[in-house]
Amino acid sequence: MGAKALADSETILVMDNFMQKTVANIRENPKAAIYVWGGEGVKGCFQVHGDVTYVNEGEQFEAFRKETLARMPNVPAKGMLVIKITDVYTCAAGPGAGDKIV
Repeated sequence: MGAKALADSETILVMDNFMQKTVANIRENPKAAIYVWGGEGVKGCFQVHGDVTYVNEGEQFEAFRKETLARMPNVPAKGMLVIKITDVYTCAAGPGAGDKIV
């Protein structure tokens, strides 16, 4: 999978390399939730919700496809999920777990 953390402050891009089931689900219900965890020693765990569009042409897609293929030349890079962030929740353990922060 190729992912670009943020295309801008409100958009996440995810490359479709082997997402047959995911793409079918997105076409039926264009919503997504992604967990982002900062890793060991980093405070921060977030659940990001958004509206999803599937794109397989255009300037933004071609630029992201080129970046993906430069890192992983053997993947198909056949489309991308464009996730427009609608809500962000904390998922870190503690008293604020599950609180909406955006």
